[in-house]
Amino acid sequence: MAAKQQESRLSLKLLIDEKSNRVVAAEAHKEFVEILFSFLTLPMGTIIRVTSSGDTKNPVTSIGCMNNLYRAVEKLSNENWQTENCKTIVLRPRNPLGNYSQKLKLNIDESWSNTYYRCSRCCIWMSWYPNLSCTCGGKITRTTTAGIKNEGAFLQKGRTMFIISDDLQIRPSCPSVLAQLLYNLGLSDMDGIREMLVEVSKEQVIFLLARSLVSESALSDVFLPNNPTKHETKFPKPETESTLQTTEQNEAPTPTLNLQVTLNKSTNKILFAKATNEFFDFLCTFLTIPLGSIIHVLKRNFGGLGGCINNLYTSVEELEDKWFGSSAKSDILNAWIAQYHNCKKQPLNLDELIESKLLLDPRPNQNFAGEPLLFVVLDNLDVKPLSSASSSLILRELKLPFSDVEDQVITVGMNEALSLLKAALTSPSSALTNGLASFLQKKKLEA
Repeated sequence: MAAKQQESRLSLKLLIDEKSNRVVAAEAHKEFVEILFSFLTLPMGTIIRVTSSGDTKNPVTSIGCMNNLYRAVEKLSNENWQTENCKTIVLRPRNPLGNYSQKLKLNIDESWSNTYYRCSRCCIWMSWYPNLSCTCGGKITRTTTAGIKNEGAFLQKGRTMFIISDDLQIRPSCPSVLAQLLYNLGLSDMDGIREMLVEVSKEQVIFLLARSLVSESALSDVFLPNNPTKHETKFPKPETESTLQTTEQNEAPTPTLNLQVTLNKSTNKILFAKATNEFFDFLCTFLTIPLGSIIHVLKRNFGGLGGCINNLYTSVEELEDKWFGSSAKSDILNAWIAQYHNCKKQPLNLDELIESKLLLDPRPNQNFAGEPLLFVVLDNLDVKPLSSASSSLILRELKLPFSDVEDQVITVGMNEALSLLKAALTSPSSALTNGLASFLQKKKLEA
């Protein structure tokens, strides 16, 4: 009980339209805005873990098929991984901007640490993970703590107020900004608008993070939980191959992966895929990429994710540089991937943020999965090691005549990877079909 009483909270003023019982805006100091910005620095694996509150089977909000992928990775035994550290990296990925988050008034990511380990023989090599073998023959066991810069979290010091819309558009506070926001909502004056002061808890911040990914009324969802009207985000369908080809011509060559998929010929629905350890590693990076970096790569062809989280990202883009400290703005918009959290063949062309050239790679051969291994990936991104037992079980559950089942091979490059990533975040049950079926259709017609 004492811990609850000592929990940090932040004050937030809500403006509520009494007629619609909806939050139309909030007024907040920079400390709350910085918490919202920190959402974009969190890897997807961290988001799934914290919004599940320790129970990945009963999350606060399901985010596409990402929860299925996280649970599948969680259930895989250690024999499917190069080392136990590889599984830890995927389930508890390092936030490449974790040093910023340590200065937040409410920090929901407790996995980041500035403690690292050095070689027992006192050589120069180090790691964020213990018990690695050093190149000199020693063991990485000695504990050392790195310093944290003294700057603020993301924004410059000061008591500037910000206006936040229900769908997380953020602007510096100004009467004209608020008036325009209310006018856009069909309100002509302040009559019928009541103010409500709330003390924001850590649990509410986590709920706000979850709703920002699936809703267009995140503030109302969190602070007016009995609101009968919830505005779920309607995500557009993934782009077709013909739409994406125009942009890929200007991209640098990217690595490709081959994926054998089994589909129902009658419906063109992908039933499952047979994946190599390289494709499994690629799927693992869906959990290690920070949210801001995901939106950054999707904006090339898809315009982001839509809904509140896209508005939040756009708000960072549109806020003047003067509001941010040093390189905070560009860091939020594209934090890259933490060092050694990428896969060897990455069709998304994402780079790692190098924290130190003296860090040892905790993954033998730069892989997460053991070699050689094959996996079955279901349409909802549930992943299982391929075995005769799992194969027969899948065939029994399909209940389809074998004559209606067909295998095809897809070459997964930038276009296919972008489409699959988008579908993984937005489709509740059919990520493979929604992400890759359009690439199958063209091939089928040409056959």
